[in-house]
Amino acid sequence: MNLPTKSGDYEMPEAVAAAYLKLYPSAEYEFARMAIWLEANPSRRPASPKSAPKFVANWFRRVPQAARQSPAASRAAAFMASLREPLRQSEVINVETTNAAASRLLGA
Repeated sequence: MNLPTKSGDYEMPEAVAAAYLKLYPSAEYEFARMAIWLEANPSRRPASPKSAPKFVANWFRRVPQAARQSPAASRAAAFMASLREPLRQSEVINVETTNAAASRLLGA
């Protein structure tokens, strides 16, 4: 992504753009807004490509991040997802075999 500055364009590294896309659900929309704003306000553009990353960081500081889950919520979500998956054959308990084995152990 290229952003115009007062003294040239800033080429944002792909890894940085990917990080913003991961952290902010509306990052693509915000990058578009940023580009439009920079075109409409040339006197307020970053002074140089060197100062552009700070401009981008300050822009995104005002944008809400994706909601983060607590560890307990993450575990609960994983548990609920596991309930929706079918059991593998190795996980199914054979009740008749289990009852017979219990009877033998108890001497019944």
